[in-house]
Amino acid sequence: MPDSAYKYLHMGALKGLMSGHKTELEKDKSLTPLTTRKDWPALRDMLAANEDRAGTNDSLKKVLTTMYEKDQKFRKIYHSDTNKRFKDSMQTIGLKTDKEDQEQFKKILSMYGWPGFKLVGRSGEATAWILAQHSDIDTVFQEKCLELLEDAIRKNDALPSHLAYLIDRRLVNEGRPQIYGTQFREQEVNGVDKLVPCPLKDEKNVDKWRCAVGLERLQKYLDNSTKYFITGK
Repeated sequence: MPDSAYKYLHMGALKGLMSGHKTELEKDKSLTPLTTRKDWPALRDMLAANEDRAGTNDSLKKVLTTMYEKDQKFRKIYHSDTNKRFKDSMQTIGLKTDKEDQEQFKKILSMYGWPGFKLVGRSGEATAWILAQHSDIDTVFQEKCLELLEDAIRKNDALPSHLAYLIDRRLVNEGRPQIYGTQFREQEVNGVDKLVPCPLKDEKNVDKWRCAVGLERLQKYLDNSTKYFITGK
């Protein structure tokens, strides 16, 4: 049965079948014979790629991509240098960039609601999520983003993990403990710079909450983030 099921799913993928949420597929115990196969990752990625191509608004995708590239260009430059004066000047530029992006993003949300899978594909939805995360200068607007994202998730039109990041972002910005451990800070541990999570609401159960929304275990996340932001400098 697993071989024939895989065959028909693969045929469907070739014809444009989409996956829905990748994490939901892999949590479905009835699909374990498929999702534990060695060739499953390739099929999973094919299904996800079909979903990304399914977005109907190419012009909006391009707008979001341009905004994302501008957002990331500043942040890569900021993290590439440790000079405080340089960072302070870049932070001023970054705030101006974030404000410009936020005003444009407000207009997009007003016109379309949350840009979900059906409208802009998986990559477009991910871009919208990043822009929402970086809208810290307007917490009221960020809260509106959270509400729209929640609604999109109820319609299977966005990733639950994106909501987890945004919830944590809002909590940390308000000085409250986070739930999923997605927000971190740099700290020296035994003479070595590492990333540690901002205060957690429930450290004992954080990996359970992370697993529920499709996120990797907290320690693995911190290790990978440390390599990217610190070791990789």
